[in-house]
Amino acid sequence: TLILGKSVQEHVLLSQESYDNIDTESNNNSELSFLQTSLYSLAKKVTMPLSGSLFMVIATLFVLVSTTLFIIEQYRFYSSIEYLEDSQPLLEEKNKSEMIDQSSLPFWEQDSSKHALESARHALEFTPTVSILILFCMFRSIIQSYDRKSSDYQTLQIGMILATVGIGIDVINAFAIKIFSTIVGTIVTILALFMTYVGYIILLWGLYSVRNPSIPLSLASKGIISLSTLLLLTMILIQIFSLKRWFSDTEMDKFIEEKLLKRIQQSISFIPLFLIILFYINFQFVELGSLPALIDIGIKGTTAGIFFQVAGVCIRSFYGHIGSIITFFSVLMTCIFFLLTMISIIGEQWTVATLLERSVFFLTFILVFLRVSSITIHEIEHFGESENRVGESEEAQKYRKVFADLSKATADAEIICVFFLFIDFHTKYILEKDVDSYTKSRDSIEGAMYLAVICICVQVVIILLEASWRPTALSSVFVAVSVLGVNTATIGLLFCVLL
Repeated sequence: TLILGKSVQEHVLLSQESYDNIDTESNNNSELSFLQTSLYSLAKKVTMPLSGSLFMVIATLFVLVSTTLFIIEQYRFYSSIEYLEDSQPLLEEKNKSEMIDQSSLPFWEQDSSKHALESARHALEFTPTVSILILFCMFRSIIQSYDRKSSDYQTLQIGMILATVGIGIDVINAFAIKIFSTIVGTIVTILALFMTYVGYIILLWGLYSVRNPSIPLSLASKGIISLSTLLLLTMILIQIFSLKRWFSDTEMDKFIEEKLLKRIQQSISFIPLFLIILFYINFQFVELGSLPALIDIGIKGTTAGIFFQVAGVCIRSFYGHIGSIITFFSVLMTCIFFLLTMISIIGEQWTVATLLERSVFFLTFILVFLRVSSITIHEIEHFGESENRVGESEEAQKYRKVFADLSKATADAEIICVFFLFIDFHTKYILEKDVDSYTKSRDSIEGAMYLAVICICVQVVIILLEASWRPTALSSVFVAVSVLGVNTATIGLLFCVLL
């Protein structure tokens, strides 16, 4: 479907070049087929490049799958608490022997289900970054008037399609195939990962090569390339450790490797958030003017802090205390320089920023808080766990649910920020209009924006209450309603773009 859509779009773009040379009478002649006439009419309405369409596909898939994982985690938490009260002897038997019948365990405790859900989470790790890279390449080619019919740009589009299809296949496979057929699911997962990584590498190549050579790479562009490369290398490392865990001999080895995997994932958690800001900086400052000195310092400091976080986790595996100290100071460094960057941006842009951009500013501060909270709760969870069994206590179950809620709130906020900037730049650079005065969908966009921001704030407040006391049925209802509100807002923004 994507290949067919790309072919039709190319035909439409070619038709658009000659549309103005065709008068009304010629459209009624028998020389023109119905398809040609339809394409000529459609050409006047085409304002969305293929890369923009791929982003909307990724964003929709991300919202649906992350919501599904959220629902599963909620069910898993409350079912596990009830199950722990009635089946503690079975869990003790499982600790002693790995030969226990998997069918005797509840669905959420079966190994096939755990691996399927883990595969879906890993597939979603790439989604925000891939979305930003696709949109960055698209808007830069438009602003720099790059030839989108060139072979380089066509190769870049192939990379976009591969990354999008790979993520989609991996997620669908995790839910639809791997639970019921582990062998087939594993093969499909390997193929999907191969497509995703190849597409991602092509996107990295496009960031560096598919541009106007007379315009040097900006500091924001270099930051996006370096952090995206770090994310790729770290995700490959995570896949290697995940594969190694399959061959671990004891439950203790699996537990240690799982802790290391989670710490590595936490070390790169700031990357999508900072990529969103670099995406904004590049098109608001670099492409349109000079970069203020404080923002320059903030970009360099934040990028270095993220690299130190990854280094700290790796050192922590061999030298625990030294690695912990490096990780702590690198997180502190990342937050300080990131806040310096944001304060400088707000000081420079607040008076001229659109309503969507101001919403992004507000959400980024919430995202920093969520990231720091997530790292803190993750460390509390692991320090409080028993060294011979993972997550058997009710306290561990509580922290796992809070961590899952934090992850969902963070994912919602990140994809909403990308959507806001996409709509803002799409209106500004493609439609060539001001989003605040573009009356065609301004009211709908503002309504969806306020709904998304309010629901994310509600999620954060409820999660903090859950972390302080314990999750209750009422708090879960509030979180579920806020998640529904964010999803409704995201779908509303999607329709605003389409219409």
